[in-house]
Amino acid sequence: MKTFDQQKISNYIISILLPFLAFIAAVERGCMYRSTKEILALVIWGLGILIFLGIKKINIPPKTFTVCWLSFWLWGILSILTTVSPDNTIRWMSSTGAIVILALLTYRTIQEPLKDFYRFMFIGALIIVLIGYTFLIIAKAGYITGSHIMQLHFISTFFWKNPAGSYLALFIPIGFGLTCSESNKAWKIFFIIFTILAFSALLLTRSRGAMISLFAVIVISLPFLIKQVLRNWSKIVLIVVVGFALSSTIIPPSWLVARFKKLEEVSQEQAEDPIQERKLMLRMGSRIITDRPILGVGAGAFLSVYPSYLENSHYLSKHLHNQYLQFAVEGGLPMAIFFFVALISSIWLIFRKSRQEKDILLWCIGVGTLAYVIHMTLDFNWELWGTSIPFVFFLMVGLKKSSRDFRIKSGSIIRYSLIIISIIGFIITGIISQSTLYFNSSEIQSQPEERITYLKRAINLYPFSARFHHELGLKYKLKGKFDIARKEFEKVLELEPKNIDALYSLGFLLWHTDSTTAHEYINRALDQAPYVLPREQLKAAKRFLNLSDTTKAKEILLSMTECFSTNPRTPYSEGTTGYRYIVARAMFLLSNIYTVQNKATEAEELFEKAQILGCPRYFDRLAYQWGIKAPAPEWIVMEFIEATTMNDTSLVKELLADTSECWRMDQELYLTQIYDVQITMIQGKAIVDALVMVCKDSEVNWNLWFFKLILTDEGWKITF
Repeated sequence: MKTFDQQKISNYIISILLPFLAFIAAVERGCMYRSTKEILALVIWGLGILIFLGIKKINIPPKTFTVCWLSFWLWGILSILTTVSPDNTIRWMSSTGAIVILALLTYRTIQEPLKDFYRFMFIGALIIVLIGYTFLIIAKAGYITGSHIMQLHFISTFFWKNPAGSYLALFIPIGFGLTCSESNKAWKIFFIIFTILAFSALLLTRSRGAMISLFAVIVISLPFLIKQVLRNWSKIVLIVVVGFALSSTIIPPSWLVARFKKLEEVSQEQAEDPIQERKLMLRMGSRIITDRPILGVGAGAFLSVYPSYLENSHYLSKHLHNQYLQFAVEGGLPMAIFFFVALISSIWLIFRKSRQEKDILLWCIGVGTLAYVIHMTLDFNWELWGTSIPFVFFLMVGLKKSSRDFRIKSGSIIRYSLIIISIIGFIITGIISQSTLYFNSSEIQSQPEERITYLKRAINLYPFSARFHHELGLKYKLKGKFDIARKEFEKVLELEPKNIDALYSLGFLLWHTDSTTAHEYINRALDQAPYVLPREQLKAAKRFLNLSDTTKAKEILLSMTECFSTNPRTPYSEGTTGYRYIVARAMFLLSNIYTVQNKATEAEELFEKAQILGCPRYFDRLAYQWGIKAPAPEWIVMEFIEATTMNDTSLVKELLADTSECWRMDQELYLTQIYDVQITMIQGKAIVDALVMVCKDSEVNWNLWFFKLILTDEGWKITF
């Protein structure tokens, strides 16, 4: 009777399971959303429980890596003592702990031979690459529009070129190494085809950071294995020549050259936007580290503190575009150092062993992982598990092949500690995931009472989320339950003292009942974060004007004209596209104040600027980035109003998304002012708030109308 090799079956299962995790993380938009991360983290914690319970001995990676890797996570947990956001830090503990456990699990479970592991990993990676080509080619051919913001870049499932470039820079050298080391001819052909396609895709991303990182590492690491690499020069030439030719059939090479030429702007004061943004992030990060160098603002808590450190309103980033800087900001310098040393010490062992054994595949693993580590100084790819999970897998495989591990017996304290940690991690992640599900369910409910019910369930299960409490406070405010709303907003500030939304919410809630406290909250918000939430600032200025506090109102309005650009050509994003109209309204108010104060010249200048700034934009830059050349939503609204007044039925129907919709044509309408514009490009939706003068039967009325628009292949269309 034939017996089964239990170890062989186990290795085969692991060789399928780990690549499947990497594939799921990559295909789900790089795992950029919290809900996806929470589900994957739950799976990883569960695997930790099963594997640590079922094994007799635990193989632990080299001491330097293990100590620094665990210290990195534990220091982040320690930052809960000083965090500005317990919610974000607890979520970081859950997700990052899952990655830490995943690294230890991979090292323990992966066994030679690794052929099946590599093959399944690269089958998944090839699917990701082919998805990228599919989107890019049909978008370039014009068959689809509006699919994503970087229409003519290779982004695959990552929604952005830089993480896509990081993913490719990790896989390309390892694909080359497998081409050189694979004995099976069919698989050798598979790996070289993948490497050619991936190299061409890397060029198509036009991600300078990813390309420079990869090419720099190849040059720097050549002395470790130069003879073996040169021995395969024909494969290198084939990959480079065919890959470059393939990319040239999709985008002109001149585009790539022009992209790199802009690097000259790094030293210039007025560099291109991405360079200015990174300089801004570096300055911001340095200031935060200076204030909190040891434990930082709390692991994962950058989102809660960055409004207080902004220098302008043009770039509202959720990341510092430098992972080491981000960790130093969030968990202090020690956490960033632990993370860096854990990775670099491992890669050094990989390169050293590759030289001793003359192992070209091991050298390629070192090149791919080091390119990833370098690219993290330029972008936020670690936060996307679609890139960081395969990086962890390859790093552990390289470490396993290049170092001696040490084993811990089944009865050891460390083994039991890992089991307990995995159980705790599973429970905490399950609670977080379920509370998020309740919160998401509240947003799709139609009745206010049902929304409140789901929010209360989320808070009862997980009371540390400032966002949950703030949303519940807003719902109670709408129902007129102001005392309960106040308690919820105050709870937000207990959890996150720098939460600007809660400061404004409390200030406006208490405005008529406790004006002194209300003004304190509003002033705190204005002082802490002058470069965000201009809508709330304008609302505050109006309220001070109603109280005849002209001095305070004038102070806020002047600050708005200084903090938010008054140049109509200022670049805008989804989050800032309506700022110009808010600032225009602020300038109108300020002009009125100057008029009352008999400052006619200043009033006239402001009024003229406000008129220019408040005019509807014609060209929609955001839609153009999505491959659609169209007028802006507010321009469509202006045309619609004019067509209604002129009784131009054909133009009205042309501007409507659904020509069967009815619209009253028996009144004269005039666009008085654009109040606000809000755009959500991924959903293809926009809302334009416009002050409209309505003339009918000798009566004149001014009404604030809200126009909804959707983005079609033909541009923005109005819907009702």
